[in-house]
Amino acid sequence: MRFSGGSREGRPAADGVCERGPRSQRHAVTRSSTNSSSPLTTAAIASGTRQAATNASRAAIDMVVAPGREKSPANSGSTCENVRMPWRPLVLLILAICARAQAPGPANDFRFSIIGDRTGSAAPGVYEQVWREVDRLHPDFVINVGDTIQGVDDGTVEAQWKPIRAFLARYRQYPFYFVAGNHDIWSAFSRKVFEREAGRPATYSFNYRGAHFAVLDNSGSLDLGLDQMKFLEADLKANRQRHPKFVFFHQSFWLIFLKFQSGEFPLHRLAREYGVNYVITGHGHFLARFVRDGITYMQMGSSGAKVTPEFAKGAFYQHASVEVKGAGARIRIKELDAPFGKGRSFAAEDWDENGPRFRPEDLPGQR
Repeated sequence: MRFSGGSREGRPAADGVCERGPRSQRHAVTRSSTNSSSPLTTAAIASGTRQAATNASRAAIDMVVAPGREKSPANSGSTCENVRMPWRPLVLLILAICARAQAPGPANDFRFSIIGDRTGSAAPGVYEQVWREVDRLHPDFVINVGDTIQGVDDGTVEAQWKPIRAFLARYRQYPFYFVAGNHDIWSAFSRKVFEREAGRPATYSFNYRGAHFAVLDNSGSLDLGLDQMKFLEADLKANRQRHPKFVFFHQSFWLIFLKFQSGEFPLHRLAREYGVNYVITGHGHFLARFVRDGITYMQMGSSGAKVTPEFAKGAFYQHASVEVKGAGARIRIKELDAPFGKGRSFAAEDWDENGPRFRPEDLPGQR
């Protein structure tokens, strides 16, 4: 947990998760475990229970909010404002805790799931099956890559979110992190509705244990705007010591640079400088994976958007499971079970820029 000038208190959530941001931009995040520690309190410090304070710091939320919503996308300085104790020894203890809070969180050993685009043109029943399969994996949290609704109409946007909200309520035990897609945000009003439904701004970052996740918004552009790049640079700089690092956004503009050009572009230079491990996107509805300078770029295939199945080209209904241990992560791609697929599963590293490094017919799955 970091103590920052823009955040006045820690908030408990899923075990090991941290987000941060100013009071005006914080959003409630569902607690996923009754084992989460309590927030850091005056009583914990006053009692001299150093371990209690440490445990509390691991369970607190610390959100970074979108550029343009605050004067600076990353808060500067380090202030423990919510603890007011007059005694000098306790002040020193507080300062020591603040110093420790700048270090990475507890050791990584967790799993999360990634869900691809649900739309454009959602295939009936696919998204529902994706969630049933994800539920069987019991991940620590779930994140998508955008395009949750069909969108494009301000007059129906709220009605489109209503059944999604009711459906996702079945899986409220999993913290769910939304990425904004071009079908989710296309106007000022749709942005307002998206952020209300998502429970946080379209651009934000969070920590889970020692790992860091940055979520960017290119819903209205094929590239990443200057505001997004400034936010990302400040965010990565503030989290330089956290590993692994993931960057999520929707539209996969990086494909052009890596497939047809030199591979040198601003996002890549920034990711390389600050040790980003994974850049994960959607939009294309087919699986693609490239590795450059130790950075894995991956476009998720469809988790509901209609596709003509062609497994070798990455066009099949899918979701991904990520196992994070220490500073590394292993991603596994899962084709949906029947009736939407054959239930085949493989390690993501067995898929490169030319497609599968195996014969699809050799993979075990449903026949």
